[in-house]
Amino acid sequence: MQVEVHQSIETEHIENVPYTGECLIGGNKVWIGVSRAEGSKCERCWNFSLRVGSFPEHPTLCKRCFNVVAGHPEPAMAAVS
Repeated sequence: MQVEVHQSIETEHIENVPYTGECLIGGNKVWIGVSRAEGSKCERCWNFSLRVGSFPEHPTLCKRCFNVVAGHPEPAMAAVS
């Protein structure tokens, strides 16, 4: 997930945002824009991260998932007879 909060908006930000809307919060008008997060989607947690692709051993994982997977050995395979 990626969130950016700005005190004011500039025209170039508005032009690049595909989904927009406004709402009233405490009597103040708030502009909301939604666009795709930067980075790539981690295949393990499905969060978008700029770090996906940074780890040669696990190029499809984000940093958090890489730390989890790299910290544990792969489970042994059961023998089938």
